[in-house]
Amino acid sequence: MFSVLQNFLNQFASPVPYFQLKMIQMAATVNRDIWFQNNADLFATSINDVDVMTWLITQPDILDKCLNNSFGLTMLAQSTTASTAILTHDPAVTLWKQATNLWSIWPNHTAGMTVLAKSSELMSYVAASSTAMTAVAASSTAMTAVAASSTAMTAVAASSTAMTAVAASSTALAAIVVSTPARNALMNNNAMLQSVRHRIYNTVIANWTKNKFFIHKENSPSANAAIASPVAFVFALMTKFDSSDTYTNILNHPNNMRAYLATRASGNVSHSALTTLDVVSFNGANFVGTEIGCYSYIELWTPPA
Repeated sequence: MFSVLQNFLNQFASPVPYFQLKMIQMAATVNRDIWFQNNADLFATSINDVDVMTWLITQPDILDKCLNNSFGLTMLAQSTTASTAILTHDPAVTLWKQATNLWSIWPNHTAGMTVLAKSSELMSYVAASSTAMTAVAASSTAMTAVAASSTAMTAVAASSTAMTAVAASSTALAAIVVSTPARNALMNNNAMLQSVRHRIYNTVIANWTKNKFFIHKENSPSANAAIASPVAFVFALMTKFDSSDTYTNILNHPNNMRAYLATRASGNVSHSALTTLDVVSFNGANFVGTEIGCYSYIELWTPPA
């Protein structure tokens, strides 16, 4: 009688002892898919408790079994408390990185991705992995979280692996083009942005909308006003009349960082197509040409509705 009462007392006094009992049961079961489905409410509720997660991350064998079960991993990724506990504990992070279905599950859950996006170290790890970044770039949930974080986007913008994945994903580009932190991170790493400009263009022309296309001559306030909106990527061909250094044709990003300085001389030719893609930027960019011999052909592409 006393042991029964003590067991009840333990359950009501703290969720840890009962959760510990259930985790031992889970670890011993033959089919963990069935266990997690039958105990989904218990597990999901328990891992939102800080004390429970403090215990779980110190039990590597049990945590490993949770992370390597699709149902368990999904519930962990759906919990901010659980995600924070796992991703701020080195041994747990090691197990997390090794989870079998990590990149088919984690990018689809806002809580887990929001926690992940706060970590410069972890985002650098993700950005360096083609598998991880391809999965993240393909998920609107993941990219919304990443694009909203300056920390995450700084890591992405610094990685050629990450930028290759992002540039090939319409989903990723759509999240980036509407996000100030994402745009700033790419503009601040202009060399990396320009290195994937052709890939970005090839991605957006597949299913985005060409909103405007026109020719810009010299320092034209009307042209800059025209590309102030809507939210879009700006692509341009830029030339100048001759090779003289006495005048320039420049595109500045919306944050005033220089995107491109035209050095190619084309003579007095007004282009009517994007036969050469010199630069990519965003709406709000500014073209500055000091002479009438500065020519730019400009296209704005807006994301799918």
